Amino acid sequence: MACRHVIGGLLACWVMCGGGGVSAQKAAPKIDGAWKLTKMEYYGKVRPMDDWIQRHWTFRGEKVVVKVPGAGGRETPVEWDLKLDPSKIPAEITLTMNRVAGAASFRGIYEFKGDPIGGDKLTLCLTDDNDAPRPTEFKATRADRWTLLYLERDR
Repeated sequence: MACRHVIGGLLACWVMCGGGGVSAQKAAPKIDGAWKLTKMEYYGKVRPMDDWIQRHWTFRGEKVVVKVPGAGGRETPVEWDLKLDPSKIPAEITLTMNRVAGAASFRGIYEFKGDPIGGDKLTLCLTDDNDAPRPTEFKATRADRWTLLYLERDR
């Protein structure tokens, strides 16, 4: 009986970690859903709430919609293509907006904290400099020119 529990646990870990040919996008379903930005650090400084233009994020499959302030105080949705690679350490994220000339892109890393199944806190470390290396740790110093975003699941 105990052996069955051990094997079941190992099989669950293997599947959750992307074993058996599961695609990277399918291996990380817990990012799907609505998130709200709670803190942002840019070039080594915490930005005041008034500076936060991407307050609401919704992840769905291979897309993310970020709501930005628009005319008349209404939020305007902006859609980005999303690529995740949870097999990397740290896990990698790439956001690309193709509707602008030159395809704006952000490359970075991400991690979940909190609820071990759903991950109720999400940290992103991103760079918009396509010539710079992808971030490798969660920091936002002036020298690195990285941005740290702290999001919480919007329940």
